[in-house]
Amino acid sequence: ERMLEPEDEDNGSVQDRAERVYKVARFIMKLGMKYLPPKQRKVFFSVWCRSGGKLNEGVMEISRKTGQCHWTNYNNYKKAMVSIRNILVKTGYGPFLVSYMKGEF
Repeated sequence: ERMLEPEDEDNGSVQDRAERVYKVARFIMKLGMKYLPPKQRKVFFSVWCRSGGKLNEGVMEISRKTGQCHWTNYNNYKKAMVSIRNILVKTGYGPFLVSYMKGEF
């Protein structure tokens, strides 16, 4: 672990940003698990929750378990992301989440 340089952010702001990232990711995960259709929910859970957000790992993992082709899973993941974006736009939460991540409030 390296020492913080003077130009680095202090430990408090780094922890604050990490907490904001955690809260936003958790909110999006809950949103997806509640409102996405079953096929999209399944691949969304695989990618976001099991693989740490890495698309290839999550899609490949669910493919081995379900026997579905990678293309089907990729399409379901893409549809899930579009659905979540549409939900955020429709409800107005999108700009709020961006402002929160920037630490504006």
